[in-house]
Amino acid sequence: GSDSDASYDFSAVFNIPLADNFAIRIVAEKAEDGGFIDNVFGHTPDGHSIWGHLLANTEWGTADNAHVAEENWNSIEYTTARFSARWEPNENWAVTFAHVNQSNDAHGENSYNPFVGDLQTIEFNPYIRKDDWNLSSLTIEADLGWAQLVSSTSFFKRDIDLEWDTTIYSKYYAIAWYNCYVGGAYNPRYCLGPNLSSDFLTKSVGPEYKDRFAQEIRLSNQGDDFDWLVGLYYEDGNDEWESHFGMPTNFDYQDSISLQYYEEEWGMALPEAYAPWLSTDATNWKQTAIFGEFTWHINDKTDLTMGGRYFKRDND
Repeated sequence: GSDSDASYDFSAVFNIPLADNFAIRIVAEKAEDGGFIDNVFGHTPDGHSIWGHLLANTEWGTADNAHVAEENWNSIEYTTARFSARWEPNENWAVTFAHVNQSNDAHGENSYNPFVGDLQTIEFNPYIRKDDWNLSSLTIEADLGWAQLVSSTSFFKRDIDLEWDTTIYSKYYAIAWYNCYVGGAYNPRYCLGPNLSSDFLTKSVGPEYKDRFAQEIRLSNQGDDFDWLVGLYYEDGNDEWESHFGMPTNFDYQDSISLQYYEEEWGMALPEAYAPWLSTDATNWKQTAIFGEFTWHINDKTDLTMGGRYFKRDND
């Protein structure tokens, strides 16, 4: 619409024959989806807007989002590059290599708060999502005379950096059930400022990492009476993520009541702590398999097919 930023998509393709049996292709693309949601000016919730008379004497509502307020803040940019090459050394062999890289850079979520306004929201920290992934593959095809050979090798890697605002969520739990801001701290782990009436802003950070290697080899043959196929498969993948939740952005967590509470509870100093909660996960899986299929063409109207696959999968 007229109130949104412009979008565009530019791409270019180059097919380049370097020899009678060797050619490459290069593809480049740059695109942007224009933002259409406004992050309007606002201040942090005060006691009257969240908890009524219980917080009438607090200092809530003093912080604002002037440093991140902007129109059409939820844009996303795409950058893609693809390269492929094919070599046919003779009429029986062919080798194809391909590589793809894509980077997505998003600013602002594609969601709005209807209580603020149509296509409007109030966020106190930037929303950032950077997603970068690479995929490489090598395919070998051959006619061996007695069988067709296909070998497929691939490697995938993906890195994601994500930051999002958690100010309203954190402040809600700072006051729920008298946790903080009501003259005492029932559960001080939620007090993310240096004193009980601190008006804090928070964000969360969630990096994620993935990689996967896969190898498959197949031999097959098609005949007048019988078809058959046998193959081997191997896969090794990793998936890791972290979630650092509720990081103060207008105070140092080292000065927070929350950190004081944890250090007293655990009886030790935590000099590198910068968030009250941390979740992590790391998963590795490996899979090996052997498979096969046999088809008997009994007559022009009837085929009999038998197949099987044995596999072993380990997860850590």
